Amino acid sequence: MIYLIDDKKLRQEKDYNWSTSRFEEFNDIISPIYTLDELTQNSKKIFKEGNVVLYHESFLDLTPLRNEAIDRRKGIEEKAISNNLSVVFFSGSKNSRDIKNNIANIPVSAFYNNLEIFLEKYRNEDLNLNYLLFGENYKLEEDLQTKIKVAVEFSQTLPPLEIDDLYLHIRPAFNSVKNLFTKAKEQVVFNNVSDNEFSSFIFSNLNKEEYKTIYLPISLGSVLSDFNGLRLATHIRCTSTLNQLTPIVIYSNIDLSYLLGNEYFNILNTKNIFFVNYMIDSFDLNLKSFTIEDLPSEMAKLKLEVPKDYYDNHSVANEWGIYQLARNANIPISNVEGFDQKKLETIYFKWLIAKNNLLKPIEEEVIVEQKKYSEQLSGLKVLGKIDVSKFSKK
Repeated sequence: MIYLIDDKKLRQEKDYNWSTSRFEEFNDIISPIYTLDELTQNSKKIFKEGNVVLYHESFLDLTPLRNEAIDRRKGIEEKAISNNLSVVFFSGSKNSRDIKNNIANIPVSAFYNNLEIFLEKYRNEDLNLNYLLFGENYKLEEDLQTKIKVAVEFSQTLPPLEIDDLYLHIRPAFNSVKNLFTKAKEQVVFNNVSDNEFSSFIFSNLNKEEYKTIYLPISLGSVLSDFNGLRLATHIRCTSTLNQLTPIVIYSNIDLSYLLGNEYFNILNTKNIFFVNYMIDSFDLNLKSFTIEDLPSEMAKLKLEVPKDYYDNHSVANEWGIYQLARNANIPISNVEGFDQKKLETIYFKWLIAKNNLLKPIEEEVIVEQKKYSEQLSGLKVLGKIDVSKFSKK
């Protein structure tokens, strides 16, 4: 049996067309759980050996157990091992997919988009979590894994590109094309390819010295078909560092047709980002004039979706509004109580800031004028009182 543990019933219906009636079509194999009470009362049945548990990572966030969320997740992982469960954690804050044995992680949009395919396969006794992660065409990932192995082996026979340490090569820890460059500085990205990890990587490695060019592969992380090189390039462009405008070369062993439909595909249509085949013996770049003033219009070429860990679009608008109000009032966002600063590390918020030309600090003259104007504003005036006792209650 499959148990879907997700408190966001409205999101299921509104964003992914998973209504109650649609779930009823599969009620012989899946049972949705929406509340902590339901989860507690049915715990033994849910975590029974052989079941599949689909768990929304922030399920406990609005419950009395919110401070135990991390420990509870560890407990579910332990049950997966000891009870022979298959467990899939999904969240709107996830950007990539991974699977290890019987435990998987997946973005919420991919989860619900592929859920019906997975249920149909499960009903026919095909318990392959790859259908949930990658959909009907999960063989694509296998194909890419085969191709990268061939590319890694073939790269051993290629002469390296003669470049110096003024260039940076960002490579994956595994499945890295070898000997691609000589003398270039190298930085390694491991399998954690979350937005927070990318932000930390950029601040640690791209803000100490300016490079002539940054080279990185199309795939980073354990899942090749997420093409996280595109997302990392977007992060670099949307993060204020010494290398924000540095030319970026994304090298690949596959052609562009594989990338169509990727949310970050249009980063390739922005200035001084290049997509090349890893086998060519020189990277002659047709560089264009590119300044910080050009950045908003270039980033506007991307159309990123609102992260699904928000309750709805109003939630995004509220936090975005708070950020802009604080910035316009010259108040450090760190001083705003209750504002989740981790949101500023997500690619969506960074993209909004870059697209709306809010990376540059407010000019000093504007700050002075704002201060002068605020000093001219009078405070609250009490013009009179209303005696409510004169009004009879009905």
